[in-house]
Amino acid sequence: NGFLRIGGGSFSTVYKGISASPAANGVRCTVAIKCMDMRVANASKLNSDCVVSEIRILKTLKHRNIVCLYDFQWDKKNIYLIMEYCGGGDLASFIRQHGSLPEAITRRFFRQLAAALFYMRAMNIAHMDLKPQNILLTNRQRPFIKISDFGLSQYLKKDESASSFRGSPLYMAPEIFSRQKYDSRVDLWSAGVILYECIYGKPPFTTESYEKLVEQILSHESIKYPVDVRLSFKCLDLLQGLLVRNPHHRMKFEEFFAHPFVDLARAPSASQLKSADELVIKARQAEAQNNIVEAVKLLTNAIQLYMGCLELFEEGEEKARFREKIKRHLEHAGHLKDSLRPVLQEQQPRSLEASSEWADYPQVRRNFCTIE
Repeated sequence: NGFLRIGGGSFSTVYKGISASPAANGVRCTVAIKCMDMRVANASKLNSDCVVSEIRILKTLKHRNIVCLYDFQWDKKNIYLIMEYCGGGDLASFIRQHGSLPEAITRRFFRQLAAALFYMRAMNIAHMDLKPQNILLTNRQRPFIKISDFGLSQYLKKDESASSFRGSPLYMAPEIFSRQKYDSRVDLWSAGVILYECIYGKPPFTTESYEKLVEQILSHESIKYPVDVRLSFKCLDLLQGLLVRNPHHRMKFEEFFAHPFVDLARAPSASQLKSADELVIKARQAEAQNNIVEAVKLLTNAIQLYMGCLELFEEGEEKARFREKIKRHLEHAGHLKDSLRPVLQEQQPRSLEASSEWADYPQVRRNFCTIE
């Protein structure tokens, strides 16, 4: 009910849909409905394979940076994919709006992209069509990214290769154009082109004809990086590691996830939230045993993890509640620290030589000013 066209492809149209009746909480659900023409989908094996592949793969993927498939239906004319709605448009329009993106915002997006790719590799899935148009934004203010359009995706294990010609030319890896066997690292080349476009506002290869584009991508000439854009060494190093034409010399997935610009191991995650919650429980246990110093240390470490996880939440009620949670822990840590002051004053070392034993005592801010 209340359909509004918001996008489309070669044989599909995407609509914004709003449920006819509200849910139990009184809110009407907003979804994206991808409507695929049954006749066109069945016109060729490639088209029908794309439809089947997208449904099959999306049904298995459950990740915060991948568009969620809620359901699919069909009738005599169309196939309908009912999916998560993303109100911020796509990354391509976001880049056009801003001209180019600051490195800090680019890194935030790219770490989310890396998190999705890490999950996809664990599922042995290669996207095969990564491009800004297929990366959706949840909103325009402080968006999260979500990978969409898995029509060309395929299952590729770590050491498995394929040879079918698929993808979008501007973002396709050289080995696909040269009709070589390729593996899942084609997604890393595409990620490099996306990173380049975020930073410089345009892809590394631009030309009016398909033939010249292929010539540029397969060329042995070095890729040019504009010198008028200030860039950190980490970002440039990642670009140069991803945009390597020879797939055997290109960065591997393990290197990509561990690269300092991505640093996926330290990126905010649900596991970090869980670790912080566990530290809070241990802090309460230490406090109950009157081990206040240990309680403060544990609570301080938990707060640091919570602060890093703030960007996991979109602006709204959930993030506001999470901010309040951090504030409560900060205040409690401050109270615990205050209760230690009389003891510290009595036990404080009287000589500078002995002060080293106090060097690691955690410092917790009593008053919280701003959480961004």
